[in-house]
Amino acid sequence: MVEPNQESRSFQLPKSIGLAVKLLERISPALTSYFLIQKFFSPIKFPTPQSEMFFKQTCALRREKINDKTVTIYHKGIQGPHVLFCHGWSGRSTQFANLASFLIDNGFRVTLFTAPAHGSSEDAKTDLREFVETLHFCHKSYGPFDAVIGHSLGGIAVINAVKEGLPVNKIVTIGSPASISGVVDDFMNLVGAGGTTKKVFTEALEKRYQQPLDASAPVQLIAGNSFPEGLIIHDEDDLDAGVHYAKELHAVWPNSRTLITKGLGHRRILSDVEVGKTILSFLTEKISD
Repeated sequence: MVEPNQESRSFQLPKSIGLAVKLLERISPALTSYFLIQKFFSPIKFPTPQSEMFFKQTCALRREKINDKTVTIYHKGIQGPHVLFCHGWSGRSTQFANLASFLIDNGFRVTLFTAPAHGSSEDAKTDLREFVETLHFCHKSYGPFDAVIGHSLGGIAVINAVKEGLPVNKIVTIGSPASISGVVDDFMNLVGAGGTTKKVFTEALEKRYQQPLDASAPVQLIAGNSFPEGLIIHDEDDLDAGVHYAKELHAVWPNSRTLITKGLGHRRILSDVEVGKTILSFLTEKISD
């Protein structure tokens, strides 16, 4: 493990968004909410760093259309247990390069995807629902899978997909929020929005999906329901999604365990050697009775 640091969030929203919010709130909370909803559903596309390019270039690649949106799907490994990966918001499949390579070296095969409106996709907007639909598509087209690993929003998508019937034996979440309302709170704080704007924004989301904000929250979906064994991984210094989320998930997930790291933040945790070893151990254990 690395030593603790003063890591900031894994990415910063443009300052112009915060300035626009301050201006728009003087005019209308509804107008501010509309503006923020456009930003909320628009992931930031980051270029693939050179350190991930070799993994990307050595994978078998397919481009698929899911509901008219482009998804890039990667496969690597010839035989062994099959693991599906789901990245987070404004992320990419190759963020799992080190972890996926480690699992392949230990007898696994992997499938990863870059979600709609991410990576090289021409689409600009997406949401949690499209992440979940992509997970189901991967199962139908490239599965079955023995385990699924989700990072950040990807962990929320994984929990939703499993609740809807995605058949896997084990689940790993890494740095994943436990509630949707918590994600909204974090976003509102990040852009500097006031309480009235937050209320209007929340009501707009609930109207859009015709359900309460936390109807898709992992803690709501897991509590009182039968779920596969889970490994919940989170870092104490995660400023994108607080470590309290891991404790909330573990509290409602009876057959889960936690790994709490320190000093890795929200993204470097994906490449940590000890984290990889813990995941490998979890995936190779016999499932508990």
